Amino acid sequence: MYYYLLEPPKSRSNRIFQEQSKRFVTRFGVAGEMVTPNPARSIDELIEIALAKGYVTIVSVGSDRFANKVVSSLLGALSSIDHRIVFGCIPREYKNSTIATLCHVTSLEQACEVLRSRYIRVQPVGVISPKKYFVTPLSLQSKEPFQMFAQFPDYQLISDATHITLNPKLTLTWTNIHKQLSPFKKWTQELFGKSTPDLYSSSFTSSTLTLETNPHQSIFCEGEIIAKTPIQATVIPDLLHFIVKRDTLSVQGKEEKDRQTAD
Repeated sequence: MYYYLLEPPKSRSNRIFQEQSKRFVTRFGVAGEMVTPNPARSIDELIEIALAKGYVTIVSVGSDRFANKVVSSLLGALSSIDHRIVFGCIPREYKNSTIATLCHVTSLEQACEVLRSRYIRVQPVGVISPKKYFVTPLSLQSKEPFQMFAQFPDYQLISDATHITLNPKLTLTWTNIHKQLSPFKKWTQELFGKSTPDLYSSSFTSSTLTLETNPHQSIFCEGEIIAKTPIQATVIPDLLHFIVKRDTLSVQGKEEKDRQTAD
């Protein structure tokens, strides 16, 4: 049973994308109830309705930003539910889409076909207290350097930064663009065949962290502000049951497919 949440269309191209999505899911035999959030029905309310009706597969249809909202609402609603709910996605973009990369799909038709194959992989999910889940990276950025304080379980980091990213596996990466080589210097080094290693970015991975900045900074997820520093973040492994394209291996000229987990 598939329950589709369609992102409210903002343009003619968005409406065309949704109509094409409807045709493909019908062709592949995975059609289901389709709803669109609106001022009278939020994503949270629609998720609650889907769970009350007994749907076991929730599918996001739209942008990466919309998919993150659906995931966050879904996982928040599942905190007190015992049975497993599966998440699927039909991304609107494919070239620069984190969600499309997670699904291992490169086209709209392929994304809809993957829903039919129903190969499920568990994904780690990042969460910011209280209960703000994310499956695509968070980012902070400023034109001027700011001071950051990162507290990990066994150590503390203090540094200046202009850009910070935090992915769902809780890998924290930061850089100060004012300390990097200028574009002209990079170009001249590349012109004469010299490599330009990134000596000005650092990364650390942890299961939990506290991030503070001075001054306070807005935290973005897919271009939308979801929080402000300071934050406490945690990674929850194997939390999200995600429908993805099956991996294949070439073994002596034959394709060996991964084990399929059918629900």
